[in-house]
Amino acid sequence: MNVSITRRLAAICALSLTCGTLSAQTGFDFGLRGGIHTSSLLNKEDQDAGAELDYKMKIGFAAGVGAGYTFNNHMGVGIDILYSKQGQGYGGTTSYIAAHRNENISGLFESLALVNGINMDNTYTARTVINCIKIPIMYRYTGDNTKKSYFSSYIGPQFNILSGASYMVNDKDAPIPDFSAKDVFTKMTFDVVLGLGANVQLSDNILLTAHFRLDYGLSDMENKSYTTPGGDKFYPTDRSATHNATGGILVGLNYSMVKQAKKDTKGAPQVKKK
Repeated sequence: MNVSITRRLAAICALSLTCGTLSAQTGFDFGLRGGIHTSSLLNKEDQDAGAELDYKMKIGFAAGVGAGYTFNNHMGVGIDILYSKQGQGYGGTTSYIAAHRNENISGLFESLALVNGINMDNTYTARTVINCIKIPIMYRYTGDNTKKSYFSSYIGPQFNILSGASYMVNDKDAPIPDFSAKDVFTKMTFDVVLGLGANVQLSDNILLTAHFRLDYGLSDMENKSYTTPGGDKFYPTDRSATHNATGGILVGLNYSMVKQAKKDTKGAPQVKKK
């Protein structure tokens, strides 16, 4: 290939790369978050209990604020602070509880119904309600953010801070006498979070985001070391770990201060005309 042509092609490629930085997006964004999810408290003994403790879907919600920084067309970081209402729903047949009441939480629901005067006939429903403050720290990867709409994803660790807990049996509050339900859960757990979705630029500064969001607790949600005021262990000694999990849609409305990086023309190669 002619040396002159080779030099021209190299110059054109270098110029293309230089011009590419002209549209690179950098800057901060912040905004509101809100969405709904299903949630679970996953425990082996509870899941294996059968007819006395069937798992039921529980719908919860999350809402809060978030902020982030975009490094270039595809990468950035973010942090959210979310209030999340979650937990687990159950249903069961009371005649089966007697055989396994010390192995899973069906026995707890039976006891709470008794002390709170809640009638448990042949079948019952119950709920464990968990309120949390979630703080995910995320690495964000997107499609080309210079476009009006583009693919968006994030992944990272999450701190899950317990703010409240309660039990319900047959849609009635079932508090534990002498101490709070919050005492029997871990004050803070460590989770992992993943989000997949899309971003839409509504205007120069307003960005709409929507993600299918999953998080899973790596730590035990239950405080297995808790001892009641009477000196008894609240949980069975051999009870396995209970992991919190949620999955749903989280929508965000951001004010974006992202701007185009200015092109540095110093030393830019020039293509001479013939």
